[in-house]
Amino acid sequence: MATKQLEVDVIPLTQSFIFKANIGQDIISSINQYLDEILADENAKSHAHKLVGQIAKGKQLEISLQEDRILPLINIIQSLGLNYYDYFYKRTEDTSQPKKTAHVYAMWSVHSYAGDYNPLHDHGTQTLQGLSGSVYTKIPPVIQESSGNLDLSNASGNQNGYLQFVYGDSPVIGPSMFKIPQNMAVKPVVGDLYLWPSWLEHMVYPFDGEGERRSIAFNVSFHKLENSSRSNDASVHKT
Repeated sequence: MATKQLEVDVIPLTQSFIFKANIGQDIISSINQYLDEILADENAKSHAHKLVGQIAKGKQLEISLQEDRILPLINIIQSLGLNYYDYFYKRTEDTSQPKKTAHVYAMWSVHSYAGDYNPLHDHGTQTLQGLSGSVYTKIPPVIQESSGNLDLSNASGNQNGYLQFVYGDSPVIGPSMFKIPQNMAVKPVVGDLYLWPSWLEHMVYPFDGEGERRSIAFNVSFHKLENSSRSNDASVHKT
């Protein structure tokens, strides 16, 4: 007797998601010009007292949100933030959420050198719904040339300088128990921008070698929209 063929639906248990985009080289070049200036400025305002980053050789500097060379990046982030907001509530089929605006309210640069790192942390936000993120503007050769292989055995150093997200338990024997790993390592690439919910814990591993690992970090808040029209330029590619 033939076995009856069954139709099977797979129901994913998704906790959250991260947006990734790559911004243009023209914007990166303009940003780096500005960051070179504040890095060389002895009077530049440090943001380190507000951060957990163990940046001993480098600096963490406050960025002016009114700086002309930063405004294109802010516009991109705020547009992506609106897309994130809409995409989340479409996925959860929640139609009760009001239209809102996305506002970048804090931004700082992180200039890291060999041995500098960020321990596991999350970000505080002005509003209950908040996003955080980073964009890379300069990566040292030792990280650029890494293979992307995430195997850590034999002191491989494969994740040195990488950004790591941690969103649950990932025991070594997890796959043997059908437990999907709940962490993700990201190789930094110049121009790559990541946007995630501010509660998502993340960390940056130290690296060895010459050169600067440079990024901009930021926080986004959401506020009720006073009128029904808003700009939403960024497109979301679902995978």
